[in-house]
Amino acid sequence: MALSKEIPWQSILDLFTEEIKHERHAERWSKFQSLDKEDEIINMIYSFDIFRKRINAWHTKFATILPQGPAKLTDEDESSYANKINEELNKERESLRSSIILKYGESDSFPAASSGLEVQVSEEKGRHVIALKDFQKGDVLFKEEAFTAVPCGGIQIHCDHCCTPLYSFGNESEVNFVPCDVCNATRYCTFKCLEEAKSYHQFECGSNLPEHVGIAWLGLRVALVGETCQQSGEADKITQYERVCSLLTHISDMTPEDKLQYSLTSLLLSVDIARRKKMSSVEKNEYIVKFGSKVMKHITQLVCNGNAITSHLFGQDRITVAGPILQEEKQVRVATAIFPSASMMNHSCDPNILTSYFGNTVISKAVRDIKAGEEVLNCYGLYFRAMRTDKRQRHLKDQYMFDCKCQACLKTIDVLDTDGIHSLMCVKCKGPAIAQHGESVCLKCDYIFNNEEMDQLMEMVNKEKVLLKESQEHHRNRAFDKLIKSKIEYVNHLKSFLHPHNCQIAQAIDQLAMLYVRKGHYIDAWNLMEECLTLAKAQYGSDGIELAGVISTMMSIAQAITSLEVTQQGLKLIERAIIHSEVSLKIMADCLGEWNDRYRNLLEVNRDMKLLRDQVVASIENGARQENGKVLKAIENLEI
Repeated sequence: MALSKEIPWQSILDLFTEEIKHERHAERWSKFQSLDKEDEIINMIYSFDIFRKRINAWHTKFATILPQGPAKLTDEDESSYANKINEELNKERESLRSSIILKYGESDSFPAASSGLEVQVSEEKGRHVIALKDFQKGDVLFKEEAFTAVPCGGIQIHCDHCCTPLYSFGNESEVNFVPCDVCNATRYCTFKCLEEAKSYHQFECGSNLPEHVGIAWLGLRVALVGETCQQSGEADKITQYERVCSLLTHISDMTPEDKLQYSLTSLLLSVDIARRKKMSSVEKNEYIVKFGSKVMKHITQLVCNGNAITSHLFGQDRITVAGPILQEEKQVRVATAIFPSASMMNHSCDPNILTSYFGNTVISKAVRDIKAGEEVLNCYGLYFRAMRTDKRQRHLKDQYMFDCKCQACLKTIDVLDTDGIHSLMCVKCKGPAIAQHGESVCLKCDYIFNNEEMDQLMEMVNKEKVLLKESQEHHRNRAFDKLIKSKIEYVNHLKSFLHPHNCQIAQAIDQLAMLYVRKGHYIDAWNLMEECLTLAKAQYGSDGIELAGVISTMMSIAQAITSLEVTQQGLKLIERAIIHSEVSLKIMADCLGEWNDRYRNLLEVNRDMKLLRDQVVASIENGARQENGKVLKAIENLEI
């Protein structure tokens, strides 16, 4: 097998094969021997390394539950201990959930919201949320458990009822769960969730129809949960369902085609549910009409309310370390849910709150100070520093049926142009320039490009397309050495005519850094990520949550560098990584909270880096002492 020379493969393979030859992993060893591609070997080693590390970590954390000594478990042991660990993890998560405190306490009239908030109504804004008291950056304004949620497609690695992770021993594809007694396909984190879900799952059980209708599945489950709570007489749940029913539908603004599609989908789902109920034909027909109209209403509410439907994102965009191997982890879309109180907030492309998730609970925190009398505004996923105004406006109009009039949308010149994020570079003052009405104009000095400069610009643009196509060809052919050279030329070319803050440059630099990571050139990757961090600050500000993803990648690269060699240069890099991580921790604490998984993961890495720094310092000092000892001994042996 052809392996990269830059990575110490032999030492990795020796260590890995000794671990994997253990009888407990015979199947893994057999699979490993059959691999012949470098990518597959990297993934296999990464997967096993995470498996081994998690067992070791849990042995430390749950010493009273797991057996003492080496982590050599049979399949039966693993299942038994995993159940006990899940119970402990759920207790820990509940403890963290209870530590999330609403500023000023919970409102008596506005459930799940701070008592410093109030829902008001006006002709211009409709229902909206106003701050009755001052809030500071980092304060919690909403802490709301979803009325109900449904999982997204793919492998289910979170509880179908409460969205708690089902991770067990091994990587994320090896999960521990309590399955449905009947269909054995739906998964829950505990028997408690299994029992609570039976009220609605009994009508979905065994049917694969819901997961094929997109957002309509959530509409169906809202109707089922609402029907169940009305029958059971649960006052709190009934009140919550009534608030769900009061959300706007905008059905009168929909196209006839959309109305027909939603109507047919609702009818199909209600027929499927009626088929599972014990009732006469006449009762079934009446039920289909009545229940179908409920499903239709909830579907249209979800389609048109930016807060009513919310994507749960678990994991993060970062690079994780497995020995000297680094592997990228993408954010995973887990579930969609409905939050009736949080849905009262209007949209702004420049919001003053940020929402994050803890299982099936949404937490909204102030990302800047909010004064009494000010409106509390959420973002429906269309951030003004990530998307142009015209594109945001079209999407908001098409999806949510309104014309956005937030401060970011009312600006005459897009911030992405004035800040250089989507701009050319002025040939005169190096400021941000934009193309308009067939010519390029600088927004800083008002210089207008002449014909010759416009021709040169067109040549630059054409060359960019050629270089991009060349890079894509090298990527398809897996010619990574050529790809790196091509990508370097591409980055330098972009810098020659685009504004220094242009996001296209940042994206190209990030891609080049990941290529260096792949080849084991970690110092080069680190230096490029420093540049990416500077560009991210230019686009999102020095306290933007987007910086956390860049810094998380940098921390992992720093760990990879320092694991290979102990040097003075490595020590300086560790110090910089610690400084960066503490900046990121401050941002995460303000925007997400110290209970958030991303914050807790980075905090653990920060502690590891500090420990590593101390070890490096001790190692360097020890080496210096040994060297000094040799010199002194030589001096003593000199004949004078």
